[in-house]
Amino acid sequence: MRRVFVFERVDDVTIQDRFVRTLSARHRVPLNKVPDVIARFRDVVKSAKVLAEDALPAFRAELSRIESASVQPAGYIDRGLEDDWAARLERDHALLVSGRPRTGKSFTAFMIASRYQHFGYDVLRTSDISSTERYLEEPTRQARVAVLEDPLGGAAFEPDGGRTLARISKLVGRLPPEARLIVVQSQEQLLAASLASSVTTLTSGGLEWVELLDGDPDFVRKVWLAGADAANAPNALTTLVADGLGTGAIFLSPGAASFVAANHAVSLSALYSRRRPRSGGKGFERDRQCLGCGRLAPDRARARSGFERVRRR
Repeated sequence: MRRVFVFERVDDVTIQDRFVRTLSARHRVPLNKVPDVIARFRDVVKSAKVLAEDALPAFRAELSRIESASVQPAGYIDRGLEDDWAARLERDHALLVSGRPRTGKSFTAFMIASRYQHFGYDVLRTSDISSTERYLEEPTRQARVAVLEDPLGGAAFEPDGGRTLARISKLVGRLPPEARLIVVQSQEQLLAASLASSVTTLTSGGLEWVELLDGDPDFVRKVWLAGADAANAPNALTTLVADGLGTGAIFLSPGAASFVAANHAVSLSALYSRRRPRSGGKGFERDRQCLGCGRLAPDRARARSGFERVRRR
């Protein structure tokens, strides 16, 4: 063959559209930055032609410099409800999430936010309501997601929690079309600021709050197994704790399971004296204070003795 004929079957508009979608979906480049990125790539091609060099290394270097870091949590364990929560966020433009400490609220929020990031949304992480308002209401063509973490206070109470909650309610009602808001708030501070008795009866801006529960043993067991595998925990210990979670001999929140797995070298014997929570918050607190008290059911006593043997190894 002496000749090769190349027929142009797409126009410039189609090529640019594909380029924009690829930059947004694969490389998480915010839409408002795409025109600048395209201009840089054109300069790369022109320079490569002049110098008679391969343009691919320069392309890769430029992509590494401009692409946004993914907010998707590493090793995330799916609960099976993420699609429903993402659909609620898309419908209402806001998602309100609460729960006890270490239930995985922030992990869940950033997993959902990462889905939007793959479509070219810019993502802000903050705990300040004023920064969130400015970010989402600023006039711009860029689609944005704000993850507002514990605006009413985390470990400590926010003195103006009631006012902040009222500002969140107002912001939910006036979000621009391309703005998305995910609020993550610890349950205790939320109930104190709202003067409500239960998260399930609470609404803000006309939207109900999603309550993440920490008592699903199957989910916590998955979290433990994944964490133990990542931390190279001994097989005997991994099996022992997994069995304890499955039978109810051990009660852990998802966050606590991750922490224990990552720090498995520390003594875990106290875990086997933690009783399952009774109904009601006071009962739960009494059971938490029972940590290490030694009152174990027969199956828990056997689990603890088994743990001691694993630890000595």
